[in-house]
Amino acid sequence: YIQTLKLEVATSYEKVKICVNTHRTDIDDLKRHIGGKNSVSKEVVYPKFDIVARNWKLLYEEYQLLQSCHQVSKVLMKFRKSFEPSLSQELVVIARKAALEIGDRRKYLEAEK
Repeated sequence: YIQTLKLEVATSYEKVKICVNTHRTDIDDLKRHIGGKNSVSKEVVYPKFDIVARNWKLLYEEYQLLQSCHQVSKVLMKFRKSFEPSLSQELVVIARKAALEIGDRRKYLEAEK
């Protein structure tokens, strides 16, 4: 489960990087359009504010997701040291080989269709 949590955090991190870069670009674009002007056409500015607001909402949703992941990881870490794998390394290797063989058989059967 911790591996899944790490993957989720990594995916969220990539989304946040994209959102932050987009947000910076959109804010800079707004600054260029507004600048020191006394009035600006709402047809130009409103869509840009809408984009900035949507992007901010996405960032906030990712923040909430990361907060949840953090809380879950804190709980899981309490039990990490108490976990002892019950399978020997030999059984793990055998299971992985069997899984690969099953996957290869499925690919072969799908190719014959």
